[in-house]
Amino acid sequence: MAKGIVGKLNLRTEAGLDIGRIYLKEGKKLYELTFWNEYMTLERDDERIATFPDLIMTLDARTSMPLISAQIKEGGEVFVMAIPGQKLILGAGMRDRGLLQLVEEAIRKDIVKYRN
Repeated sequence: MAKGIVGKLNLRTEAGLDIGRIYLKEGKKLYELTFWNEYMTLERDDERIATFPDLIMTLDARTSMPLISAQIKEGGEVFVMAIPGQKLILGAGMRDRGLLQLVEEAIRKDIVKYRN
C-alpha cells in the first residue's frame, strides 16, 4: 500500500492497550493509520483504503521485519501492507457490530459503516 516516512506519531496507553495514530508521508501522499493494539484503519489523503477486520501491517523498510505500533518511531521508514478481510478466515466476532462500536469509541473513527 505504501512505503513512507513516519512523520507524527500519537501513542497513549489506556487499560493496557496502545491507542493512537501514525502519520506517514510518501512523496505527496499522506497516510494515517489508527490503532487500538491492532491497526484499525488506513487512509490515504483522507480516503479510507483499509478498515478492520482487514489485516493492516507495518514492516521496517530497512530490515523488512514486522513492526507493531509501539515500535514505530518518528522519522522511521516503513512499508504498509493490507489484506482485505474477505480474503481471511475470520470468526463471526470479527464482524460483531457491538464490538466494532467499542473500537470506534477508542480510536474516534468510523468502522461499522465501512463493513459489509
